[in-house]
Amino acid sequence: MAGDKEENENGNGVRARNGVKQPAQDVNHDKPDQQKKEHLESEVRKIQQKHSLHLWLLFFNRLSSAIMRMAMGPLVVYICEDVSGCAVSSKGQLMSAFSLGYVATQIPGGALADRVGCREVIFFATLGAGICTCLTPDAAMLGGVKGMVAIQVLMGALQGPLFPASIGFMAGWLPADQRTWASTLLDTGITMGSLIALPMSGRLVSYLGWQGVFRFYGILVIVYSGVWYSFAERIEDLQLDRSRASNGHAAEKPKAAVPWSVLMKPAILAIFFSHAVFNFGTYFLTSWPPTYYADVLGVRPEDAVFDFMLPPLVNLAVNCVNTRLFARARHHCSQTQCRKLFTALGFGFSSGLYLIANVARGTAFSRPLTTLCFSLANGCVGLQSCGFKANYMEAVSVRNAGVVSGFGNTVASAAAFLGPLWVAYVLEATKSWNLVFMSVAVLQVAAPLVYGMFASTECQDASIDDDKKTS
Repeated sequence: MAGDKEENENGNGVRARNGVKQPAQDVNHDKPDQQKKEHLESEVRKIQQKHSLHLWLLFFNRLSSAIMRMAMGPLVVYICEDVSGCAVSSKGQLMSAFSLGYVATQIPGGALADRVGCREVIFFATLGAGICTCLTPDAAMLGGVKGMVAIQVLMGALQGPLFPASIGFMAGWLPADQRTWASTLLDTGITMGSLIALPMSGRLVSYLGWQGVFRFYGILVIVYSGVWYSFAERIEDLQLDRSRASNGHAAEKPKAAVPWSVLMKPAILAIFFSHAVFNFGTYFLTSWPPTYYADVLGVRPEDAVFDFMLPPLVNLAVNCVNTRLFARARHHCSQTQCRKLFTALGFGFSSGLYLIANVARGTAFSRPLTTLCFSLANGCVGLQSCGFKANYMEAVSVRNAGVVSGFGNTVASAAAFLGPLWVAYVLEATKSWNLVFMSVAVLQVAAPLVYGMFASTECQDASIDDDKKTS
């Protein structure tokens, strides 16, 4: 007796339940959708792993570049003791020579990366810079200070394309919500490079001599360039991966031509100015302390390992938490407001710290106070990866990122070139560090004022693209 619970199924796949016909449920109906979903999730995980690999490759690229660039700061103390004709002005020339070459290849390097490929440009630039680092002692032997200046200019010219190429490389496939983290990671690479170059170079001189330190660093960079070429993929392949993961279309291919009207927009110029002030202060903080400690505080580089290690460690600590701080700030303010906030905090606090360091020089605790001020100022530098530096990947579209960042880094590199020359000139003219610290502090106040008035996270070339489409 079937009663009310009786269920029958006819040949058409319809079930009769309590006398009411109902469609039969197909237990296999959801299997294709489930398999498709699982396949897509698997593809997304693979692509995320690949993206992480490339970000870490760029991290080590920034690390190796920082080592080559910052090694001159502590090593110049030993170079001027060993090479004849090396005065205070010579120190300024040696520490600014890299930036002279660096500034010359920013724009063409960014355009070249957009045209022929970021992967290849990064490889050849890194390889060439590593070779120049190895040849630095030979240049000193053949041409003295002038020979070293020449090889440093060449090394800077070879490294010039690295910044715009790396920005263009990331902008092509990196999701918008990962840009702050990526900017922080790459800045951490610079911090780790300074953590190696500043405190360890003086110690390594005791074992290898300053000539051996240059060769050691150069060989490491050459090895890394091979690692990059072996594992890095072309940007088009990464864009295609992202397109497949989102079931969308491939990202638009970058182009080298950038309208001048984009570069002249106030929001873009605000980034450029902030970057220039950032470089002026940062490379003072990483280039001149070994000379300052030796000449003013009476502490040799090999005896100041902790003093030179603490600033990058503080910077590293800030880099570890700044993305979380930025995420919390986003709950209370817009993206643009958060960029302005972190830029203002980074520059503002560092300005005060430079003034305190200048006053501390005449006290009984000059060394620990100087180290503390330089360390905290270096920590403030870490805030900028969530400030104006991440703005590079927001203010322009993908196809213009390489060239625009090249223009920006050209302006910033000009400041890095003029900074050491200015410090050397002031020291020779006044025999005092007062004006040096004051000039750095004043610029640190000017930058957030300009950035706060004009900065924006809106794409500045979008309106131009719309005008072209309607014309």
